Amino acid sequence: RLHRVGAATVNLVGMPVTEGQVRVLKPFEFQNWVVQAMHGTHAPRKSGDMGIDGYSFMLHEPIQVKQSDAIGRNVIDNFETAVERAGKRKGYIVAFSFGRGAHEEVARVRAAKGLDIVLVRVADLLSESVDLPTPEVGLLMPEAPLPEAPSADARPTVDELIASEHNAHELARAAEEPEPYGSE
Repeated sequence: RLHRVGAATVNLVGMPVTEGQVRVLKPFEFQNWVVQAMHGTHAPRKSGDMGIDGYSFMLHEPIQVKQSDAIGRNVIDNFETAVERAGKRKGYIVAFSFGRGAHEEVARVRAAKGLDIVLVRVADLLSESVDLPTPEVGLLMPEAPLPEAPSADARPTVDELIASEHNAHELARAAEEPEPYGSE
């Protein structure tokens, strides 16, 4: 949009677009980036949040953010409690990678309690957000072609539009009038 109004060059600075750039974010910046990348909302408290850092869009399912690798079984176990406390059946844990124990615990929780804990890798979030306007991707998306305008013969005339509007008002007025008593 900026390019269309005459901005010569626009440079986005500081938006992480690689896993390396995301890794060096400060903890709350990382948490904010993850919740935003998932189109969620932030939890009301930054610390002492009882294991929930944000909530998914629409369904308000819990999101927990871990800025580390090889997340293990204990994190899944703790998040299970947070999801139950929130009264939800599904939640998301976002981290750089997950260990075998995390995947096993997710399967156990699904089988035992029916809770769906989704493990989301940061790399997956990055790959899904390739359409972000960044210097590496480009600022302008290709323009979608506009549909063809109908031919002049297919368009109603002014008189036809006025008659149509008049008929619509007549029908509405007739629907509002009560039927006379005994007309059945």
